[in-house]
Amino acid sequence: MTTLLLATMLSLVVWTQQTPPGDGLQFTIKVEAAKVGEGYPTALPAGRAEMEVVTDGKSVVVTLHGQMGGLPDGLISLTPAGGSVWYRIDPQDRTYQVKEMVSPRAKAGESARIVATQIFDTIDGHRAQKFLLSSGGSATDGQKTSPGRPQTSVIEEVWCSSEFKIPSRVTEITNPALAYLDTDGARQFARSCPLALKVVQHVPASPDAGVVRLVTSIRRVSPSPDAFKVPPSYRRLQ
Repeated sequence: MTTLLLATMLSLVVWTQQTPPGDGLQFTIKVEAAKVGEGYPTALPAGRAEMEVVTDGKSVVVTLHGQMGGLPDGLISLTPAGGSVWYRIDPQDRTYQVKEMVSPRAKAGESARIVATQIFDTIDGHRAQKFLLSSGGSATDGQKTSPGRPQTSVIEEVWCSSEFKIPSRVTEITNPALAYLDTDGARQFARSCPLALKVVQHVPASPDAGVVRLVTSIRRVSPSPDAFKVPPSYRRLQ
């Protein structure tokens, strides 16, 4: 599941309904493999990759630096405002593809459980609240059934900020936990967590393995409209 999320995060959206314009932002998402244990799905060949995210509050462009989940270094994902498609742009061969938006969700009755804790931290200068995504049961931060093991299987730890007004596309990029929820659950969690500043993804089969995603260098910007256009000289692939 970790490999799937990493490989598809550049193409996800929360839902396709119209949302009001948000803040113009630029930030970096650092994605790094934690301690690698037996059975860890190698989605990060070099151990680390980064995504540069730029939005004018409506459209979003994401540039991948490093290889991740089978995606090539330099790949660009462009999601225009209000559209039902996104563009997969490869600057290396100056080509692009038009893709339909997809939004993986858990089936009804198989949704994971989200629990808000009362733990807060400051991440990159912004206040963040910790949420736990578990596979079921009741998860209360700090409860243990045996030394070092939580009462329920925690799939992800999500540290959320509500300081920014951002497009739903950005919410999905920063918060892969939404894929573990059904449609209603994802919509509710996105309201509580518009921007995930830090996500720790656990690998259930290997407790010592995981992936850490950290948002850094957040700043407000007013990007040029040209940043959200496919270069006219690029060739479209089918």
